Amino acid sequence: MGEYIDILESGPTDLRMFFFNLLQNCPELLKDFKYPNLGVKFFKKLPVLFVGGEGAKVVMHYDMDLANNFHFNFAGRKRVILYPPDQTKHLYKVPYSIVSMEIIDMDKPDLVKYPALAKAKGYEVVLEHGEALYIPSHWWHFIKYETPCLSLTLRSLPTSPKKILEVLNNLIVIRNYDNLMRKVKGQAWIDYKNRKAIRNTHKNSGIEL
Repeated sequence: MGEYIDILESGPTDLRMFFFNLLQNCPELLKDFKYPNLGVKFFKKLPVLFVGGEGAKVVMHYDMDLANNFHFNFAGRKRVILYPPDQTKHLYKVPYSIVSMEIIDMDKPDLVKYPALAKAKGYEVVLEHGEALYIPSHWWHFIKYETPCLSLTLRSLPTSPKKILEVLNNLIVIRNYDNLMRKVKGQAWIDYKNRKAIRNTHKNSGIEL
């Protein structure tokens, strides 16, 4: 950990500590915070840390478990771009996944190559030290670390039968099928999904190319 902190302090780096489960990996840190009283039931088996260096980016995605997330930024500054679920049709969603096309740099997207993004209506926020952000279930989010950051996310899992079924489908059916096809077809499967993402997005956005 000391070596990693030295890297973060030395300058820009895309090295990130992603989804570090405190309960499994460092339970003594659980004594350093209390679950806030926000009127929701937190899933206390999954408090996770996110640490990243200046310039690191997180691809546009929504969470597979459809949780309501409360993201607390303890150090540094990060920029977050958010889109509600009804903007999915403009975001070049990759089939059989919960991400946008990774080749698209949402920080500075090429609107000539990916024109549907110009139609997407979302929100942009900058999180500073000590600030928190609520990310509702199924909302898309892209994150850029403007400086080295340390953040904690607490989750509230969905309770409606419809969302629970969608979560099970994401975890059991879609993810396993996608992993299988990656093993069988390799890069050809990824290329196919990207082509389909472009076709679907342009069709749903009313763009003719």
